[in-house]
Amino acid sequence: KQWYQRRVAITAGEFVRDTSYKAGQKIVQIYADCAINLFLPRLENGLFNDNHRIRLASCCLLGDLLYKIMGVSGKQSTVSADEDDNFGTDETKKIIIEVLGKERRNRVFSGLYMARSDVALQVRQAALHIWKIVVSNTPKTLKEILPVLIEMILSCLASEVYDKRSVASRTLGDLVKKLGDRILPEVIPILEKSLSAEDFTQRQGVCLGLSEILSATSKDQVDVYSASLLPAIRKALVDTHAEVRSSAASTFAALHNVLGSRALDEILSPLLKMMETLEGEEADNLIDALKEIMTAKSRVVLPYMVPKLVQKPVNIAALASLSSVANDALHDHIDLIIRSVVQGLCDLEDKEAMIELEHGKAIVTSIRDENGHSKMLDTLESLATSEDPKTRRYCAYLL
Repeated sequence: KQWYQRRVAITAGEFVRDTSYKAGQKIVQIYADCAINLFLPRLENGLFNDNHRIRLASCCLLGDLLYKIMGVSGKQSTVSADEDDNFGTDETKKIIIEVLGKERRNRVFSGLYMARSDVALQVRQAALHIWKIVVSNTPKTLKEILPVLIEMILSCLASEVYDKRSVASRTLGDLVKKLGDRILPEVIPILEKSLSAEDFTQRQGVCLGLSEILSATSKDQVDVYSASLLPAIRKALVDTHAEVRSSAASTFAALHNVLGSRALDEILSPLLKMMETLEGEEADNLIDALKEIMTAKSRVVLPYMVPKLVQKPVNIAALASLSSVANDALHDHIDLIIRSVVQGLCDLEDKEAMIELEHGKAIVTSIRDENGHSKMLDTLESLATSEDPKTRRYCAYLL
């Protein structure tokens, strides 16, 4: 019956949803003492439903059930400066454990804590209000439920539903802020192993989780786990699936925010070396990864990569791919890139040069603003006066 009422809440108007919820509240009030085993599994599952209205209804009804167990109304204000202020007591904690048992309490509280990071504002607000009332000490409670909570987070990171992965990664970041060194040794090895999962959504979820971890940790903490983190990020950046590479680029951006230039040396330098040996689809995946990184951090990445890519033999294809996403960050490097491209074409046999020339044209056409055009034309005009006929020839093509 309660399940049916939650289903009605999806499609009906506001009045019907409100009536359905009130009916659910009444059922909880009447049968809470004798039907907990029937209520809880449905409410726990509802917290992770794809529809935000079901998540909200499940969260609120779960709160009503916990209030009934504790013997409180749940109507008091919980507005405070700190989201981890608590209004529960040790006595109510004992009551909940006596009624639910420790294992079920841990599951319920883990789901409730994850709901605090829900993508829907109403769900977040409801979960935070309930958490403050039923929990007496947030850090202590988190330590008690940590194994179950980590298991739930990892399960959601592997979900095919993006919202679930997003909620899990947010929760993970929040946990790292609160518990830091307590959680990192347990989570990072599991995430690293999950990057080998066959399901790409799980690998993408790992990248989201790593991004949140990096955003919540200090430089010293990252240094401690860098031996595991850095290879994991490099592996994700050359993943076979585009969505994983895109998420991994965001992870790299978070890493750079913490480590600065060291992230360039530890991540980009090995990737550029890989470019010398990879071929076919693997090479395409690597270039796509560099494009994703450029999109996230063009002004930082481009000055690092251009000098390496223009070394002989000039990688014109890679320069073309990166130029397409560099935008105005390309301006300071136009002269060097154009000169290197022309020289690179001159160093090739005619047949091969004509193939690479298409990449050179892509670089030229990627420059779209007046300032960039002016710099490019100045460089090409200068090269067009060269005594080398090949140089003049390829300048003419690019012009």
